Amino acid sequence: MNSHDIDPQETQEWLDALESVLINEGPERAHYLLERLVEKARRSGAYLPYSANTAYINTIPSGKRRTLTR
Repeated sequence: MNSHDIDPQETQEWLDALESVLINEGPERAHYLLERLVEKARRSGAYLPYSANTAYINTIPSGKRRTLTR
């Protein structure tokens, strides 16, 4: 956990809620909820830096990937 967390219990509650959504409703629902939370935070004046990184992970095992040649 982050040593700067001013309320670790609240943080854990949010993480537990997210885990429950992932298990019971799936990653698409979790993604939707997170996008809505970010949108709400920004509209409420919170500064959330833009990140071009995504949460997507390459699920193709390295042994199954083909090398592209030109």
